[in-house]
Amino acid sequence: MFGLINLVINILILGAIVHWALVVFNKSYNETALRIKETLDRIYLPMLEVIRNFVKPLQMSDGNAFDFSHLILILLLAIFRKFAFWLF
Repeated sequence: MFGLINLVINILILGAIVHWALVVFNKSYNETALRIKETLDRIYLPMLEVIRNFVKPLQMSDGNAFDFSHLILILLLAIFRKFAFWLF
């Protein structure tokens, strides 16, 4: 049972990293990249919005914002994996 939970959490963590990379670095209008980002948005934006309600993006002096929500999501998933390992 833990093996399945571990696999799902690893996939979610990898997806969160890919979603972050697409949000931060993908400024092109490549149709495939946009389709992948839209799919990942449907999965990750609900989770990220909950985190963003508690931790607002850090505003920089140049007008940009640094968003910690992806990092916090990855940390929460890792903590949940440790808790699941202890539980099962």
